[in-house]
Amino acid sequence: MTLNTIDDNTSALAFKAGGINYAIQLSYVVEMVQALPITAAPMAPWYIKGICDLRGKIIPVVDLSGFFHGECAFETNYRCLLVVEVNDCLAGLLVDNVLEVVSLSEGSLLEAGDEVSNGFDRYVDKTLNNNGDKILAIDIQKVFCDMIDGEA
Repeated sequence: MTLNTIDDNTSALAFKAGGINYAIQLSYVVEMVQALPITAAPMAPWYIKGICDLRGKIIPVVDLSGFFHGECAFETNYRCLLVVEVNDCLAGLLVDNVLEVVSLSEGSLLEAGDEVSNGFDRYVDKTLNNNGDKILAIDIQKVFCDMIDGEA
């Protein structure tokens, strides 16, 4: 289910990456873990920070800021991995911090506005107004498809 077909009971996890607030549907989030040691992956795309061992499963680690905006996020003590599953594939999304679980009710959604540009708009379904804070609701399935197809 994409954000275009949401209902009032849909929840999303809001997080910050590269100084911008994002949200993805909670149904894609498997777990949140503190940033694990990352092993570089030679010849991987620049937004893939590497791979990590998550309790015996090797998963790719993606820097969302790098993927969306072409710049790698600064290292901080507040980094964590959002482990997501899309189409039976696991990946760790490297984010600055997790904010909260938010409701994607129709009343809180606005069309994506001017804050979305440079091709990044294809990943944003809506802008969420959460008590005056803007949160960009992204379509994680589109993100994964473009990563796999190398369209970033």
